[in-house]
Amino acid sequence: MKRQKLIFGILIGSFFTAFMALSNLNKTYLKIFPQYLHSLCESRKEDIEALNNLCDAANIEINDSFDEYSALKFVETTQKQFFNRQPKQERWEKSPLEWIDKNSDKVSSALKTLGFFDSVLPEKTEYDAICILGAAGPTMQNRIKFVEQLVKNGLTTQRIVLLTGERYLTENIDGTAQELADLGRHFGIENQKLTETHLFKYLYEKSGLNGKFKLIVIDTPQKNGCRPTTQTTLEKFLEWKKNNSDVNNVLFISNQPSVKYQQAVIAEVIYYYKSKLNFEVVGEEYKNINLQRAVGELGAYIWAVMPRILRGKDIDANENFIGLAKKLYGHQPIFYNDILNSRAKLS
Repeated sequence: MKRQKLIFGILIGSFFTAFMALSNLNKTYLKIFPQYLHSLCESRKEDIEALNNLCDAANIEINDSFDEYSALKFVETTQKQFFNRQPKQERWEKSPLEWIDKNSDKVSSALKTLGFFDSVLPEKTEYDAICILGAAGPTMQNRIKFVEQLVKNGLTTQRIVLLTGERYLTENIDGTAQELADLGRHFGIENQKLTETHLFKYLYEKSGLNGKFKLIVIDTPQKNGCRPTTQTTLEKFLEWKKNNSDVNNVLFISNQPSVKYQQAVIAEVIYYYKSKLNFEVVGEEYKNINLQRAVGELGAYIWAVMPRILRGKDIDANENFIGLAKKLYGHQPIFYNDILNSRAKLS
């Protein structure tokens, strides 16, 4: 009997020791998780753990020697492991990543925790303008429907703005051959000359929003042969705003899993141009979930938000740091200049 009590006592003691070790490991882990990634996760414990799980699945190592150069290396690595999209390549053209399919349950759980699946709703009921961001045809239609639902639930505004531009339409991405032919007849132009602007205006005219609000169309031209982006359409919007000083509180309409990425881009552009615009980015929940795309949007978000995270840090901008910053952000001067102006101590 004494022996049984002794064995029981040893087991209980071992369990308690193991439990305390795990607790201390968790505390230590939270302490050493790099400060830049803490900022990326807004210091939420569950988000930190979710990002760590994703990095583990993608074979991305994170350790306590993480500095500003490592932060950029993290961006570079996640561009390869999360994004896998080449310059000028559209989202639907990128190749699938095998590690995502092999770890689908872990990936799905982490992305949900990080906020890439659930709807993001407005914090207020009234805005000076509701800006619907352009996209592929079906996505634009869904964004319009999302605004219709928000209006039914009490959302109001003075005007609706379509942020769009000179992106030429693609068959089976923006619509079927028949739908694009009908659109061409509607505007009296050849199919190959149809742009996102034509389609966006047409979809809006057919919606329940038409005629209820003042409509503004920001038609952004191509720049150096590149289609408009969230950044360039927002720049065009800020130009328009100069003559519309009463527009100070704006609701941007995206959709999941793109809300965080577009929020980061919009914030960066507004910061660069020293605009005092108050804004939110909202979007409908992610339906028919494609994990490849969702992980890609996480990669895009990490790329877009890192300059803001580095902004408040004293950075030793040595040759390696500047070289990597140029490689990652050199094609986007707004983001690149923000990194180099991050109170950097130039070596």
